[in-house]
Amino acid sequence: MKWILTSIFIMLFGLIKSETIYTEGYNSVTNSGGAWNETDIPIDISLHTAITIDVDYGEIGDAEKFDKFEIHYRIDAGAWSKPVKIKNDQTDASLSLTGLEGDLLEIKIRMVNDDNGETWWYDNLVVTGTPISLPVELIYFEHIKDDTNVVFNWMTGSEINNHCFIIERSPDGIIFEPIDTIIGNGNTTSESYYTYVDYSPIDGVSYYRLKQIDYDGQFEYSMTKIVDIEKDSVVVKIFPNPNNGSFNIRVGDNNGIIVVMYNSIGDEVFTKIFETDDVYIDLMGKIPKGIYYVIGTNKKELFRKTIVIQ
Repeated sequence: MKWILTSIFIMLFGLIKSETIYTEGYNSVTNSGGAWNETDIPIDISLHTAITIDVDYGEIGDAEKFDKFEIHYRIDAGAWSKPVKIKNDQTDASLSLTGLEGDLLEIKIRMVNDDNGETWWYDNLVVTGTPISLPVELIYFEHIKDDTNVVFNWMTGSEINNHCFIIERSPDGIIFEPIDTIIGNGNTTSESYYTYVDYSPIDGVSYYRLKQIDYDGQFEYSMTKIVDIEKDSVVVKIFPNPNNGSFNIRVGDNNGIIVVMYNSIGDEVFTKIFETDDVYIDLMGKIPKGIYYVIGTNKKELFRKTIVIQ
């Protein structure tokens, strides 16, 4: 797995084993002479390649040269392939399809008997494929800091076998320690958004990075972010954080506070002047879930905080 730096950062995965996409059990048909039976099976292969079709089959009755067992396939409603014809004295048919591109594989199984009363059957139809090693695209990894918190946001364009992200922090950029884990979305071709807030960052300069881990234990690191935190001289506490929209603000003096809240795109969502330094704000159900920035003053100093409403 590699992080590749172009206009984005890309995580590539290691070797991925083949996996079962579709299975079907016993099926049979008894034909009149010369009649065909067709079984059409649509299968989603949009995230797989190197498709293999395995099936057991046989005939009950006289095996004659005009009796046939055939497998056809097509991709995304295109032209049907030439039939893969199986002789009567063969069993355990297998068809390997490599390098396929498309979203929908259709399999057609045809069985024909020459005489009345003869029966074709098939069983243990298994379709396997290798998951496409699409990169997990890290579109961006950015941070926003206030005086006492650091908010990290990152987005992936697609994910394959993504178990989790571990957020790591270092005081010197050399020795990193894990501070939290965010579970990934496994396999997805959709964009995924992640957020993490460090409520207890290191004073001064510190270093952060993401460690992305696959289900098989393989991992890779993102680029390192440098954050410089300067603490306020005024002690401000917001709790609980995260919260459901109801929270407390406590400032270490009795001068009262003015509070203004903004959402993540800069829209003002709340403003109020409080005469006390210990206030309760109830916005539950009044504003959407998300990240908000609290800016306030105790008539002496300005403070900035980040809260998460869940």
